Amino acid sequence: MVFNLDGKIPNDELFDMSEYVFAITRKEWICGTDYNPNIQLVAIFEIIDREEYGLMDEKDNPDYPIIVESSIFVHPKFFSKSFMDSFAEEDVIEDNDGKYPIYYALYDAYSYMGGVHVNPETVQSAHTCDVESEVVNNNGKFRHFKTFEDAEKYIKNVYVPNMGAIMMMIGFYLDRPWNMIGTTGWDSIYTMTQGKDLFKPAMDRWKEQKEEGDE
Repeated sequence: MVFNLDGKIPNDELFDMSEYVFAITRKEWICGTDYNPNIQLVAIFEIIDREEYGLMDEKDNPDYPIIVESSIFVHPKFFSKSFMDSFAEEDVIEDNDGKYPIYYALYDAYSYMGGVHVNPETVQSAHTCDVESEVVNNNGKFRHFKTFEDAEKYIKNVYVPNMGAIMMMIGFYLDRPWNMIGTTGWDSIYTMTQGKDLFKPAMDRWKEQKEEGDE
């Protein structure tokens, strides 16, 4: 299938991807690889009701069921064709005269594989927001909210500014493995931009380390 992305995503403006998923990109939010030194990145914030999805337990405060999942994603204009082949909605393209609206492409890609998780709570900043929330320490610092509206307001006033600090150290976050086999954020970037298998690089690294250990 031939993909012609239609439209543009504005810089510096928080926009809705769906009712509870928001995103923002800036020209200076970039990472560099061996084949492209300027891959633009997007920050995505998803508001989740843990009670609705059965994610609460007896230790949780029932008054604060809402959390925000924050992640880094590649700007759709850097998606490879083979990656887009994995998630593209043919009916959406057909309904738009053979073009793929860029907002749909970003949301479909995010729904397909998710992003590189980051935690804006790790950033020390002067940004504040006057909503009721509860900070929980559970293998890291996480903030819980009473309502979707409170979480959205906090995203706009605190998490978006904090994301700028995260993007300045993006290499540190991409270096970190996020599963048991050692898949990193860089592997996610390569999958989105080169269409490579998400888990194969980690498996190859594991095999190499094992072979070196057996020598």
